[in-house]
Amino acid sequence: MKKKIGLVVNVNLQTKGMLGIKNKTIGQAKGFSSNGVIVSLFCCDGPALVRLLFLDGQLTKTEVLLPAIKPLTFFSELATLFSEKSYSNDYWYFRYIPMMDDKMVLCAEKCSTATSKVFFEVPTFPYHKELSTEWAETDRLLQDKLQPYVSGVFSPSFTENNSIFLGHKIKKISNGVDFDLIPPLEKQKDTTAFCLIGVGWISNWHGYDRVIKSIPEFISKHPDIRFCFYIVGDGPAKINLQQLVESLGLGAYICFTGALTGKALDDIYKQCSLGVASLGLHRLDPNGTFEVLKVREYLARGFPMLISHNDSFDYSRFPGLYRTNGDEGFVNLSFFYQKVRLFWQSEGPEVHAFSAKEIFSYKEITKNILSFMAEAGERAS
Repeated sequence: MKKKIGLVVNVNLQTKGMLGIKNKTIGQAKGFSSNGVIVSLFCCDGPALVRLLFLDGQLTKTEVLLPAIKPLTFFSELATLFSEKSYSNDYWYFRYIPMMDDKMVLCAEKCSTATSKVFFEVPTFPYHKELSTEWAETDRLLQDKLQPYVSGVFSPSFTENNSIFLGHKIKKISNGVDFDLIPPLEKQKDTTAFCLIGVGWISNWHGYDRVIKSIPEFISKHPDIRFCFYIVGDGPAKINLQQLVESLGLGAYICFTGALTGKALDDIYKQCSLGVASLGLHRLDPNGTFEVLKVREYLARGFPMLISHNDSFDYSRFPGLYRTNGDEGFVNLSFFYQKVRLFWQSEGPEVHAFSAKEIFSYKEITKNILSFMAEAGERAS
């Protein structure tokens, strides 16, 4: 009999600003189900609370649980549903979000039984520096209430091998790519232009300000090269970047597109030749190892990439990974411009796309998660 897993992710499939989380969540659901597991994904789709059913790597059914819920009530509504109806799963896999109330605790309590184990994935660890003092303290106190219902914790991003969270040593996992969303590789690039792309829910740790501050030097050295930095997405740090661009008089060189998906996003990629990873992760932890979702998507698209953080995969497999310092210094765009020109004339794009598909498949990543869950269940019994 096939195992069953319930994924609980507070993401809205219609919110463009949540695109990265959505893609990862759907990728994980496909991955788990490709390993012979029946997957129920609980999330939001517009105003509705829904359950998506995945079998054999495909979405097979969408069930509307509630046609409309109020903002910020995802976990409270789920806790009520779980009290009224039993969803029998062997495993539950929650995406952790810092808590301001006990509703996620109540959900985990309803899901945790002798035959149904609850696991959490913490997207970023540690994360306390991103919270206000009051929020961090509330979250810490609620963790004590959540801990008894948790059988294990995963994270693609943490700084110490023996990091403990919710009473468990964190199990390191990888972020992956849903390759169904990656278009065919295109190598045609405008040699008279140098266009960069940064995609994400824009936060301080993306470090896009470092690129912006480095633009004047580049355009002074290369007046005949058309330069543009496309910043795709919304988020809390977007207004700060817009103010920085205005103060430096660089509006002609920066394009804030807002959140984009599908063909609109693909069209921006076609104009660009270099992806910008998160150049401010040192602001969270100067010695941390991070698994950035967008890094994997750049590589899957065959793109070279500007990076400043430590990641878990083998850098030597990707000839177009260009490292700049993990600090507040300027970025030598002229130096990377020359490298990027040569990269697109080589077999580098094909190497990136091929290697990414080997390394970042969600089927392999979720297979490892399932193995750990099974072992944790055996230990508990």
